[in-house]
Amino acid sequence: MKRKLLFLERFMYGNGTAPFHGVFGLKLHGSFTPEQLTQALARLQAKYPLLNTVVQRDKRGTPWFVTSLQPAPIPVRIVPRNSEDAWIQETHAEWAIPFKPQSEPLLRIVWLRADDVSDLLLTVHHCAFDGGSVLTLVNDLLLVLDEPVKDIGPCSTPPFEQVRDLIPHAIYSNAKNRMKRLALQGVAQLAAATLVVAKALHKHSPITNREDYLITWKIDKDTSSALLRRCTQRRVTTHAALSAAFLLAFQQIKGTQARNKVLCPVDIRRYVKEIKKDTLFAFGMGVNLSIEKATGKNFWEVAVDVQADLTKQSNKLNGYHYLMNFECFHPILTRVSQKQEKEKVNYDLVFSNLGRLDIPKSFSKFEVAAVYPSTVMGPTGNYNTVLTNTFRGEMSFSFTGSTHHFTYKEAMAVKNIAMALLLQEELAQMPVN
Repeated sequence: MKRKLLFLERFMYGNGTAPFHGVFGLKLHGSFTPEQLTQALARLQAKYPLLNTVVQRDKRGTPWFVTSLQPAPIPVRIVPRNSEDAWIQETHAEWAIPFKPQSEPLLRIVWLRADDVSDLLLTVHHCAFDGGSVLTLVNDLLLVLDEPVKDIGPCSTPPFEQVRDLIPHAIYSNAKNRMKRLALQGVAQLAAATLVVAKALHKHSPITNREDYLITWKIDKDTSSALLRRCTQRRVTTHAALSAAFLLAFQQIKGTQARNKVLCPVDIRRYVKEIKKDTLFAFGMGVNLSIEKATGKNFWEVAVDVQADLTKQSNKLNGYHYLMNFECFHPILTRVSQKQEKEKVNYDLVFSNLGRLDIPKSFSKFEVAAVYPSTVMGPTGNYNTVLTNTFRGEMSFSFTGSTHHFTYKEAMAVKNIAMALLLQEELAQMPVN
């Protein structure tokens, strides 16, 4: 395998030294040995070529994924599991520990170990893995950890070498698309030429005294079920309802300073059939959701409007165009400053819902007792990111942020208001942990 990092992959990779990490954790009841875990991780590397690659720069400084001639094993760090919340402390630690992309895989494991109970944390560099990729790895890891000889098969598709491999020839070579790419390349060249001047005229403040925080909570099984029924009755998805709740919460907390925008990542696999479920990939798409202000509508009426907007935008997404067009903007990345400065953003929140996880609950050697809400942390901190998933009927949430963008007190207020809006009426009487 040898391919240049795609635009967004390269953006998240940065200079290769600053962490841009995702952490996914789960709690297991049962036992296994370090040797069994090492063997299971070796099975993953045997299946997934991306786990055997390193990042190398060419003469121009452009980073490439390159298969290592002698792949290093996936690193494992074993620490005592001293409490039920020890995974939170280790998650904070993992956010700050950089990978060694020139010599090691962009995946590592933290094993919080105790008698008959373990937490496994999978830390990935976001330039190589999205949420769907991590879930694929988790499922395979659990299978071979439980049964070392379990056949998990090869990847359904070989590694691609360039973005054209993911796009049908008729679409890529279409005259209209070719002209659009040429125009975008011209825009990118112009933007790259003026970027240095713009940066000099509009300097952002450097990051000082950075403090990152993580807020986690759950909605119990009965309440989650009642919420799902309410969403079904109102003909909205839980994603739309949650987006509406957070938008309204930010308006209450920030007033006229609220940006009235939630950025929602979308799994590109839904739109590009060449990217399979077991394709390790990091390039996603997104939609921006907003609400009308001062309409007098109640919460569920607002949620219906958000659902209509979500459906409309999702139906317009074109994964092939998204991939092609973004590749035109590589010249900009060569001029982006590597300094860690506070950046202005035009959204209130990034909200991602992994939905109902298809991770099996029971295995012969252990049981998956819980799946912790995943987290993502970038090199300049987070400007408000909420991730959620549903496992064993319970919805779990993480709210990550950084105080130089948004205070912990404000984040807690947004969380409380959003949940109160979402779980109002009969749901408001049910517990939220």
